[in-house]
Order: sequence, then C-alpha cells, then structure tokens
Amino acid sequence: MKLAQKIAVLVAAFLPLSNLPALAATTEQTPEGINLTDDFRGGMTAATRPGAEAMSLAREASENYRYDLALAHLRKAAELGNVEAQRTAGMMLLLGEVLYGPQVKRNRVEGVRLLQQAAGQGCATSKFVLAHLSAQGR
Repeated sequence: MKLAQKIAVLVAAFLPLSNLPALAATTEQTPEGINLTDDFRGGMTAATRPGAEAMSLAREASENYRYDLALAHLRKAAELGNVEAQRTAGMMLLLGEVLYGPQVKRNRVEGVRLLQQAAGQGCATSKFVLAHLSAQGR
C-alpha cells in the first residue's frame, strides 16, 4: 500500500469536513493529557474563528461532493490563519486524487506547507502526519 493510501485510510475516519462540527463539540483527553478539543476549536466558537464563513462554505461544498470548491474555500480560510482549514486543505492536497478524485490534484509541497502552519498553531493531527511523513523520508 502506498503512503498516500495509508494516510487516506488513517484520515478518512476523522477528517471529512462534515465531521468537523461533531469533533469540535466533543472533549477528549489523550493519555498524555492533551485536550483534543483545543486542537479543533482553539478556545473560540466557530463563529469567531478566522475564516469562519469560508469554513462554512467549504463544509457545504464538501457535503455536496464539490471538493474543488471546498478546497478553494479552505485555502481562503487557511490564509486567514484558520487551523482547521490549514489542516484539512493540507491533507486534501497530500491525498489529492487518491481520496478526492480528479477534482483535487495532489500537491505535496503546498500540502506540507499548510500542515506545517497548522502544526505551528498546535494542531496535533498535523504534527502526527508531518512526523509520519518525516519517518518515511518524504
């Protein structure tokens, strides 16, 4: 199995845009004491986060299987510093056609850059994916 396929399997269970509100609404703590809620909400409500409107439009586009449009909205929100958008757009670009079909072209350089931005804001998922890519020498 190729790395992109492994990541797709790993991420598909918890990263679809339609699941983000549910994830943000839960509080879970890892054995290491990391509060996973902070990874998704950053202490702000959905309406007050940077790029909230673009995130809403991205979710709607994703629910309608318009991944190209979802990615465009995610990029806008990511530029505004929205960690969810940085993480999600980064993963979409890493996985590209493997998970999203021809609507999303794989772009590893931009995907890693966005994940690094999210990791810089404390996103545990982005840190994990970047560590996995590094361990694989990619």
